[in-house]
Amino acid sequence: MRKINNLLILAGGDSTRFSPLSEKNFMKFLGQELILHQIKDLMPYAQKIFVVSNKENYGKMRELTQTLGQHIEILIQNNALVGQAEAILSAKNAIQGEVLVMNANDFFNPNVFTDLVEEINKKKPQALFLTKEVTSYFPGGYVQFDGDRVCNIIEKPTPDKTPSNIIKLVVDYFSDFGKLICTIEEISTRADDWYETSLNSLIKKTKGVKHFLYEDYWYSLKYPWHVLPLLEFYLKKITKNTIDPTAAISSRVEIIPPVLIKKGVRIGDFSKVVGPCYIDENTIIGDHVLLRESHIGRNAVIGGNCEIARSYIADNVMLHRNYVGDSVL
Repeated sequence: MRKINNLLILAGGDSTRFSPLSEKNFMKFLGQELILHQIKDLMPYAQKIFVVSNKENYGKMRELTQTLGQHIEILIQNNALVGQAEAILSAKNAIQGEVLVMNANDFFNPNVFTDLVEEINKKKPQALFLTKEVTSYFPGGYVQFDGDRVCNIIEKPTPDKTPSNIIKLVVDYFSDFGKLICTIEEISTRADDWYETSLNSLIKKTKGVKHFLYEDYWYSLKYPWHVLPLLEFYLKKITKNTIDPTAAISSRVEIIPPVLIKKGVRIGDFSKVVGPCYIDENTIIGDHVLLRESHIGRNAVIGGNCEIARSYIADNVMLHRNYVGDSVL
């Protein structure tokens, strides 16, 4: 399978909408930061991956990716620039030729990239957007068509003025990154829709703009409450019991598969763990605890008589005689 020459991941946002939670790119699922999940899923489909990071996260981003090989490069987003267009401009001097642009915090079935590459090889578009059909209103960019040709992207129309039921996801292919950069720089606006305005300008100048309809799962992590559907997604990846031999689990504990329990975990008497469930390294689960469909970080303490249901508990969290349901702590 041919690989895309360049893949550009936009990860330079400041996560203000994610407050009071911290940087979403570094949020861990199954013991690994989300940005690493993304990069590793995408590595089979690109010759080189560029990640645009803000200045504050640059050091940690480089540290996390340094073992992945030389074809991963971290770029710093200009402090004076914010938003998608500005993040793309930060890669102006790093990328030449074709590029696939995507958000760090949108999660798809990576198998779609095999189909996407086949579509690019077959139709050789100057630009191609990944799209998805929606059955109810979504506050995003809607695709307007002229026949089967993409002729406009209308950003956040009112529900009664949507031009179609097809929205544009941020998985955008361009055969010539330089042409995209020139188009962005030609646009005078610096508003939030700078990138979308640039795309519409490019569409008007270019006849070969296509779309590829995606029909599988899609998770977008913007707000704290988006963690819960993403939690369910990652817990589904646990399909069997995997318990580290160093875990000290009382003989009086009941475990209902599937669970993933890492090294150094201790679980006290008369507790019950109902899968799918993840418990990270060196976490202590006290006596008479009920864990159900939850994700527990490392070095956490879940004290006696707690019940944790369908929740995400981060590293180093300490609980005592609590009920936590459908929550992120």
